[in-house]
Amino acid sequence: MLLASNFILNKIQSVNQYKIHPFIHTFSNVVRPEDVLTEAWIPDVNPTLIPRGTDFSMVAGDFWRQVAVVTCFFIDTARNIVSYLETIHKILKKGGIWINAGPLLWHFENTINEISIELSLEEVIELAKSIGFRIEVQGTTKSTYMANPHGMLKYVYECATWTAVKI
Repeated sequence: MLLASNFILNKIQSVNQYKIHPFIHTFSNVVRPEDVLTEAWIPDVNPTLIPRGTDFSMVAGDFWRQVAVVTCFFIDTARNIVSYLETIHKILKKGGIWINAGPLLWHFENTINEISIELSLEEVIELAKSIGFRIEVQGTTKSTYMANPHGMLKYVYECATWTAVKI
């Protein structure tokens, strides 16, 4: 993931510069044999056009005080959602913004001999407030995840979305 991100952010020069075949190893729910060759073009936005002086960075495994944190299809990967939200709160500056989009498909829900915390959406929002966030905007939006547009199976998530401010 880091190598791909580095390549896209630092080496690509134009929109739709590269063609990939993300479904070439997926043979289930295929309508026509050629559907596994469905192509996608990347990137959809030219990263070289980010305006000079924009405070934009990607860092793996090291955080410092941030103005904004974006979590996309992420918070449900937690064994301990309390720890995740406390960490997001800790790394944000006062007045910093947390933007979230994703489902609550708790990854460790049925893992044997593993302790994990699975909260409802209402409980996650209340937890965020108790940790020190003010929810500014909250809603849901439908989203697929890695689905071949020509395939016979598409999962559609009703993703929780919110913008919160560290108070």
